[in-house]
Amino acid sequence: MAELEVEKKVGMGFAYSHALAAATRAQPLVDAYRFALATGAAVGILMGLKFFASVFAGVGLGVGVAGIAFGAVRSVDGPGRTSNIGLLGIMLTLAVLASVTAATERLGFGNLALWVLGDLSGARGPGAFAVLSLMLILCGLISWRIRDCGGSLFGEEVATRSGQSDIGTLRLVVLGLAIGAGGLLAFVGWFACLLVNRFTADRMLPHLQLALTGLVGASLVMAADSVPRLLLGGYAPVLSVSIGVVALPCFLWWNRSRLKAAAGSGRSLMFEGTEVLLIGSAAIALAVIVYGAVYFVGFAT
Repeated sequence: MAELEVEKKVGMGFAYSHALAAATRAQPLVDAYRFALATGAAVGILMGLKFFASVFAGVGLGVGVAGIAFGAVRSVDGPGRTSNIGLLGIMLTLAVLASVTAATERLGFGNLALWVLGDLSGARGPGAFAVLSLMLILCGLISWRIRDCGGSLFGEEVATRSGQSDIGTLRLVVLGLAIGAGGLLAFVGWFACLLVNRFTADRMLPHLQLALTGLVGASLVMAADSVPRLLLGGYAPVLSVSIGVVALPCFLWWNRSRLKAAAGSGRSLMFEGTEVLLIGSAAIALAVIVYGAVYFVGFAT
């Protein structure tokens, strides 16, 4: 029950913070950066624990490798159409590293790297309910502050309102609570916002869109934690790994559409077909690698 409450809080927090960030026209690839930081930090922590048997070495290496991963994403963060292919390679590499890191951690090197990648195993009843209550209060305050805005959650009026300092502060507090409970979880907020905006744009008031986004985010985290466990007979992969299997191909496809709309026409059919083929192949390869690790690398618990 405690883990379930934390799942709700983590999903709601990332979804709410991402919705307000999107409303203020924040960095489009924010989730790619967050995934890079989480994976890089987890890999560095594991290296420090395994080769130096030191938490301090793990933290130091975690910061260093996270910086390298962040820089890799930044190097391909541009308006050009080919940037998405570079991002595809980096994201697939990071996803594989996250899978191997999580598998190794399951063998007993420590819990810090698992938390960075998204882990709810430390959830406890009283704390989970207390923080969930605080999350609901904060989400209610945010919804109240934008209740008079018209149009869509991502419209100009909401962008102006949500750019105010009190809204920005509330968003950061909500994000901090979510990270504190679930680690640097990526793609949940983006995926929840994408779904809600796709089906409710200009049909629902912004504060209702925001509330629905929180519910969708909570549902996505619960599904990411429970569905793989049920399908694999008790195995529970860390959240970033489970979410990444579905979210990464969708994220790359969304980024392709975004770049295509910004650049307009001009690319050959061969380029378009190659990009689509690469994204599809990456989706299949990621699923095979991640869930193949259940049997060949030691994910099973």
